[in-house]
Amino acid sequence: PGTDEVAGWLVDVPWWRQRRELLAAAVREWAAGHPLTPALPRETALRLTGLPDTALLDAAADGLGMVRDGSGFREANVRPLLSDRAQGALDTLCARLHGDPFGAPGQPELAELGLTTPHLRAAVDRGLLFRVEQGVYVHPDAVRLALARLAVLPQPFTLSAGRRTLGTSRRVAVPLFELLDRLGHTRSTPDGLRRLVASGDATP
Repeated sequence: PGTDEVAGWLVDVPWWRQRRELLAAAVREWAAGHPLTPALPRETALRLTGLPDTALLDAAADGLGMVRDGSGFREANVRPLLSDRAQGALDTLCARLHGDPFGAPGQPELAELGLTTPHLRAAVDRGLLFRVEQGVYVHPDAVRLALARLAVLPQPFTLSAGRRTLGTSRRVAVPLFELLDRLGHTRSTPDGLRRLVASGDATP
């Protein structure tokens, strides 16, 4: 059967085929037992397949057409499954964010709704929510909506003015503006203000 080079490793072809089969089986079994978090964690995948290196693990997943992200590995057609209760809670939250797109719920409200981090991660994966940072979830179109609202402000603007224009709290505004900075949509000025960056503006 011979050998093959994979991800910088020289592997035995039958051994490599077996590792891929083990990964495929492990991913299916994990998804069946964890419908809300169907992605097989990376550490678990390494242990179950016996692969010595994450580069080999990624190569095996890619060869099988799997999705790999921060959560782990899953088949491309597998998505988190929400209970009827969780889906109802998300529907309630999404309806509120439709009218108040930057009104990110606090932890007490999330707890009252019964929404946990896996529920919220699933909602983000489905495009129902947008994650600004851990614990801050807003309308899925938040970036576009924020830019449209901020465009009416005199430039540059203060954090307070931007926050009021978005109709949100400092808890949401600070990480949101930091995200807009990272995305290149806004830029801080030396005196602590912010301004929108026009499309194609590369001025430092």
